Amino acid sequence: MLVDSQGHRTGEDPATGMMYQEIPNTTYISEGRSASLHFGAPAKGQYTIYILGGETGTYHLDYKISDGQHPGPTYKLAGNITKGQMVSYVENYDPNNLASSTLVLVQ
Repeated sequence: MLVDSQGHRTGEDPATGMMYQEIPNTTYISEGRSASLHFGAPAKGQYTIYILGGETGTYHLDYKISDGQHPGPTYKLAGNITKGQMVSYVENYDPNNLASSTLVLVQ
């Protein structure tokens, strides 16, 4: 699930199974054990990505930032997760300075 700084959500709520698409220009697609989230023209601000472990093992997060004209950072992240564990990443996105848009694991 993706959550913006105002609490708007896009994705599936793991507690209820409800799907949300409250953030403009977002699309969430769940495909079995995988999901993809696409976000076009995001506004400047802080975004949090939540990953819930459906089973114990390795998770993968492929994340690319682009303003549509200039490529920004690309992340290929992986880690260990246990069933029911929540992992979160925070990004401070600035479309005027893509190089400063960093994705950080929250401990």
